[in-house]
Amino acid sequence: MGLRHRGPPAAAAPSEQPPPPRTNTGASKATAGKQWAGAAREAACDALDTVRECVAYARQSASTSEECARAWRFAWLAQACVCAVGFGLSQHPPARESYRVAEALMRRGLGAIYCVAFAIALRTNRPLIGSRGLSPAARVVRRCELALSQRPGATTALDRVLVLPTACWIAARDGIVDDSRIDSCLDMLAGSGLACGALALASGPVLGKLSLAACYVGYLSIASVGQPFYSYGWESQLLETTFLAVASFLFPPVVAMRWLCFKIMLGAGLIKERAKHRASDCWRDLTAMTTFFETQPAPGPLSRRLHFLPRPALLFATASNHVIELFAPWFLLASFLPFRLARRALVASYGLTHVAFQLTLICSGNLSFLNYVTIVPALACFDDAFFGYTAAPPPRGASTLLHALGVAVLAWLNVPAYENLFAPSSTSKSPAPRQAMNAQFDRLLPLPNRTVNLRVFRLGNAYGAFGSVSPARDEIVVFGSRGALDGWQWHEYELHASPGQADTSCPQIAPWHLRLDWQKWISACRGRDATTERWFIVFLLGLLDNDPDLARLLRTNPFRNTTSPTHLRVQIFRYQFAPLDQPVVWTRQLRSTLVRPVSRPELQAALSRFDTTY
Repeated sequence: MGLRHRGPPAAAAPSEQPPPPRTNTGASKATAGKQWAGAAREAACDALDTVRECVAYARQSASTSEECARAWRFAWLAQACVCAVGFGLSQHPPARESYRVAEALMRRGLGAIYCVAFAIALRTNRPLIGSRGLSPAARVVRRCELALSQRPGATTALDRVLVLPTACWIAARDGIVDDSRIDSCLDMLAGSGLACGALALASGPVLGKLSLAACYVGYLSIASVGQPFYSYGWESQLLETTFLAVASFLFPPVVAMRWLCFKIMLGAGLIKERAKHRASDCWRDLTAMTTFFETQPAPGPLSRRLHFLPRPALLFATASNHVIELFAPWFLLASFLPFRLARRALVASYGLTHVAFQLTLICSGNLSFLNYVTIVPALACFDDAFFGYTAAPPPRGASTLLHALGVAVLAWLNVPAYENLFAPSSTSKSPAPRQAMNAQFDRLLPLPNRTVNLRVFRLGNAYGAFGSVSPARDEIVVFGSRGALDGWQWHEYELHASPGQADTSCPQIAPWHLRLDWQKWISACRGRDATTERWFIVFLLGLLDNDPDLARLLRTNPFRNTTSPTHLRVQIFRYQFAPLDQPVVWTRQLRSTLVRPVSRPELQAALSRFDTTY
């Protein structure tokens, strides 16, 4: 299961005959037992290697300077205080642990998140992925339809759904995709998903799980055709969390949710630790937080004040991030301890750490609904007694055999995620492969007449966030002009979350997700490569058209009630937070011109270089 023996088994020599099949049931059970024991030993060795890797990294970071060592000491002290609270709240364990309250909170929490997610989709899908949007969903459906048409006998409805799981297939008839039907389908999915999310938020266990299942289908349908605007890690995280909540009858939901917490948080920590071979070592020398609040995608109301905290406080914040992500997740292994008090206390301590950390991130910036959906699985760390609920636990609803099969399926789905997480450290003899961040993996399921790749359903993903932090904030700024009609005066377009003029504030947006703002921030990180993205060219053409749907995504449109611009110019500015004693929020300096003044014919020529067949 781990990475130690990844090569295929040696093939038998041609002259050798295969041994006869064994029929001894006892011997077969003994062999299976040895295989499980070997897998358990290998997993323990993988975990031990990863712990050593984390410890070595912490020691290396602490040895960088005295102030780094001090920051690490205070970070461990803060974690010890949280553990003390967790132990204090876990002194009287119940006779039998139950998790009714946690399951209800997880179910309702997911319902609330889906209400927000589908409301965002209902408002922004048309200008982003509609038929006249920046990255039309119809292009994805057409491309998939063309690929399937070239496979003999692979044009059934089931084939389509297994390759591209989306309800947008209803817009395809006889190989022809109707753009208007795609738009209607996207609206229908968002509207019905919003209703199902509200139903999950307000209903009981059975109806709530059915509603969440409908939410999963609807959101997967949108995300599968959303292209860059639905490519963020929390889209897959929301879908996987929903799957675990809905399919809780197949496996112990508490164990599944704790595993999800483990791989989310440890993955986020290891992606930073393994970034030491990249250009920046800001996570190792604990300087990441000295620029993070300023350079994050969408700063919030407190980001500017946090940016100007004293340097020791920012070093402490970075060290605390490492302690929480690299070391605290191992507390979850206490779930398998036979000592009830220690098990309950350690797991509750991790749960408190996890929730407090996510609440801190919510206050420090706008990371969409990422932090909210990350809180949901951590609720499985708290039993009913922790919430003061003392009713008798429900009878066991699933057989041990069914749970064993469910756990086996869950483990099989997560084998690639496990291997990605527990890759050999760079100090081992084997070279360390690059850890994937926010990735899905092939999981091939052989069925009669076909093989299904479960990757498209996003059930066993790898996670990670902010493996590197930019040392400075560069922003793409678009200007429009009517040319000679207004004396070549240039007027600036502004988005809701992106800094524009110096007095632009940092509003509270999360859990709302401004997808266009985030994608523009990602493009700014790519620099001049931003002009190679099709959606960006379409965005500029939409501004020239004064497109009303696109205008809804803008905070400032200088041509809203006037004649459309004839020329656009794109420049890159370097932004910095202004000191707290100044009345403005930002200072900015022109760095370069990304796109010189261009008109419609030049943009259309640039767009023609992309594949326009679909």
